Amino acid sequence: MGQLCTKCVQLLYDFAVSVKTLFSGLLLDIRECLAQIADCPCLKRKNVEMRQLYKPVIRRYEEKTAQEFLQHVEKGFEMSSLGKISLEALRTLAFSDHPGLQMLAALYYLHISQDSVNIHLSQEHLEAYYALLKSNDLEVQQISSLSLLGFLLEGNVTKEHVIEMDLLEPILELLESDDITVQGNSCACLMMLADSEACRNAIAAAGGTIPLLSLSKSHNIGVQQNAVQAIFNLTRSEWIQRVLVRQSALPILTSLLESPDTDVQYYSCAALSNVATNSQHHKAMLHVGDRFLLQTLLSLLSSGVDKISNQACFCLRNLATNEFVLTSLVAMHIQYRLLPLLTFSNKETQQNSVILLQILSQHSGNQKDPDFLAAFSNSELKKHLDEICQQTEMMQELLSVAIGHMEA
Repeated sequence: MGQLCTKCVQLLYDFAVSVKTLFSGLLLDIRECLAQIADCPCLKRKNVEMRQLYKPVIRRYEEKTAQEFLQHVEKGFEMSSLGKISLEALRTLAFSDHPGLQMLAALYYLHISQDSVNIHLSQEHLEAYYALLKSNDLEVQQISSLSLLGFLLEGNVTKEHVIEMDLLEPILELLESDDITVQGNSCACLMMLADSEACRNAIAAAGGTIPLLSLSKSHNIGVQQNAVQAIFNLTRSEWIQRVLVRQSALPILTSLLESPDTDVQYYSCAALSNVATNSQHHKAMLHVGDRFLLQTLLSLLSSGVDKISNQACFCLRNLATNEFVLTSLVAMHIQYRLLPLLTFSNKETQQNSVILLQILSQHSGNQKDPDFLAAFSNSELKKHLDEICQQTEMMQELLSVAIGHMEA
């Protein structure tokens, strides 16, 4: 029998390597598949349903604690401090297996969170919140997530303490709930927490960006608003911007610019503005559709809501450091869209539109474009710019180059 030549040996070796690589990739796919199935909320819900088959029994010490608590409640909630209710009593109620007892603790915290007197929630009380947010009872989840949101909105709980007491875990789990109220409350809690740099990093590290992106497409406007605002707060971190880009957040945020809800429009635009401050993301942003982002932002310049038109102008201003963007904007006749913004009473809108005009006027290609030059020779445009220039010294410096091109 003949011996294999060098070419055939190489072919067999390459084939063996391919099989080994394929098998290795298959194993990874199998592991990833099993991991995703294990993490799926459907299994968690099944476990919850099985646990609900067990009827919890009220223990004697829990019954005694509940009676003492109710006696205090019957006095009319005159208390203005959490110290007037035993912390141990609230812990006993919160960690009980009985949803009725948990409800007592949840309702008490809800009352305190809505009290006119500012009461700071201590770390010790946050321990009870862990049990309440983890409750299998939907109403307890709704009420406890609402009261925690109340404390966050009023600034009566330290955001970093919420993370330190491991409350991020149950809050993220509640994002997977089928209940719209629970979804909205948990999104709003994350929105408030994401205002802190330390909390932002913790949310992203715990994988909170993926469920938030999913809920940003919710059919419920309230849930969608809270999710998008939470994403906006997260984009204040450059690291999280990179995470979101990798998780395909850009197409989602871009599509939300066309939302019928003005708050969703504004915060998705503001999130894109934050991402656009980093030029390394420009290519990915412009890759969404055929200049779809630029076209949508251009249309938002004419929005009837001032803050949206201003944010669209700010986003375009951040993107305008890209050569392709500059050329495209002039080809899309942006100069005519910017003219009305110069008459806005809002100084920030005026400033952003002027800076964008300045950037456009400095681009060598635009200086030779007949349409662009025609717009800049428009006496009405120059009149508006001159008026703004006279209003503040800062504007004079910003407009010096643009006006120079008009008079040339």
